Amino acid sequence: MEKILGIIQNAQTKPPGTWTQKSCDLIFTDQRLLCVKVGASSLIAGILGSGISGPSGAIAFSIDNQNQQEHNRKEMKDLDLNQLLATDEDNYMIWYSNIESGSFKTGFFSTLGMLAPLEIKTIDGEKYFYNIYNNQKDYAKVLIEATMPTVKT
Repeated sequence: MEKILGIIQNAQTKPPGTWTQKSCDLIFTDQRLLCVKVGASSLIAGILGSGISGPSGAIAFSIDNQNQQEHNRKEMKDLDLNQLLATDEDNYMIWYSNIESGSFKTGFFSTLGMLAPLEIKTIDGEKYFYNIYNNQKDYAKVLIEATMPTVKT
């Protein structure tokens, strides 16, 4: 029976083959990593809100986006892992045995102390990118070290 080891909520990602970022929950099991979309990108919502009506717009767009994500999580809470994957076409999973390498990177938002960019490469050449909020980076490192020995933390 597959066991869930931990969940990183609200990771920002652009799944392979898509054009826009999404917010997803990264579910670490003892066998695989699941990326389950919970809504539009929280980061993009804040930027759009700010561009439309300044700081108050950023707050309003972010709160609306967060409420939608919480609603989506409640709707999915009783689903098993394979049912979760089937809830959206942007959802996917990566078997740990298929991971070749990966590491946390530096970037614009990481230098601001907001996000920790994570890249994972698979043996079939796919690259997966995640931005994990810094307040979850240490927890993410623990989960990655326990499940993906080829990913540098």
